[in-house]
Amino acid sequence: MYSSDQDVKKLIDIYLDSLSSVSSDAGWSGESILSRMIQYGGEVPRGTGNDQSNSAMINAIELLRDEHPDLKKIRRIVFELIRDHAQYDAIIAVLSRQYYVGICAATGRSYTDADRMREINQWPAGSTTDALEAAQFRIRAEARFRGKIKSCYRKIRDEIEKYDRYIRP
Repeated sequence: MYSSDQDVKKLIDIYLDSLSSVSSDAGWSGESILSRMIQYGGEVPRGTGNDQSNSAMINAIELLRDEHPDLKKIRRIVFELIRDHAQYDAIIAVLSRQYYVGICAATGRSYTDADRMREINQWPAGSTTDALEAAQFRIRAEARFRGKIKSCYRKIRDEIEKYDRYIRP
């Protein structure tokens, strides 16, 4: 079913979406005691006697939503790859490629692979004052990063095939 890089990207999006989903925050929409203490200058205000705990619970339940049918699969695959020391950098690179999008705060431009590598601490050490050497260094570093991503896509597709064949009922 998931045979192309685009399909793998969709699964990664499902995984990343689950991490930032409103469902994972359901029940935590109110203020914490610490934030209330800060807001009210160190004194937490007394309750009004008109507590709305049932209403708050109903609102929290409304925030819940069903998990995507493929979330369990991609979550399991990501966890397996993260635990595999040989695949750790590659799966983090794949996740960063889809997580760090839009404008990079450090550069004010759209994220590049170099920006992503810096965000996840995969930018190789070393520097030079020679502009040509620095450009070649950057090109090689980004090529290795893209190579990690490409090989990880293949690994993810292999893991999907195993999951679908042996694990999924």
